[in-house]
Amino acid sequence: MRSAEDIILRPYITEKSNDGLSEGKYTFIVAPDATKTEVKYAVEKLFQVKVLKVNTSSYEGKVKRMGVHQGPRPSWKKAVVKIDLEPAGPKEKYVRVPEKVQKLDKDGKPVVDKNGQPVMVIKKVNGKVKYKVDEKGRVVREKKTYIPGSYYEKGGVLKSPGKKYKTSIEEFGVGQ
Repeated sequence: MRSAEDIILRPYITEKSNDGLSEGKYTFIVAPDATKTEVKYAVEKLFQVKVLKVNTSSYEGKVKRMGVHQGPRPSWKKAVVKIDLEPAGPKEKYVRVPEKVQKLDKDGKPVVDKNGQPVMVIKKVNGKVKYKVDEKGRVVREKKTYIPGSYYEKGGVLKSPGKKYKTSIEEFGVGQ
């Protein structure tokens, strides 16, 4: 499958397309050989929105002339994309909490970092991670929030990548 930037070429801004913005309908010029499925995935990837419906229409290039020279304009394709106006937001997930113990060196002394804080490691029993349990013996679970496009680095630090491409529909030039 092609990249999203190759499928969505530019926004198509007219009075009619601006009237559809309040209903969540955005209009784009797309690659002439792009399918509805490709357009849907491209919009979802570029703008992190949920696409409900895609309508496409192809246009043949008109024959134009300039002086004595005559030639066709290129054919093009328009896609009207309806998005979900009430997105679910960041995903929440309950994950098991691993039990952590203080790391010991070869002599059995606690290991500390540069700041004098004890170094904690995940406890393993027979090569398997041991999870925290409550007083009733149930595994403790913790709610974690995942934001689309972000990831956790080593040490559990949430990292959001820098914007390489335009990531909101407004930045792309629609609705101005």
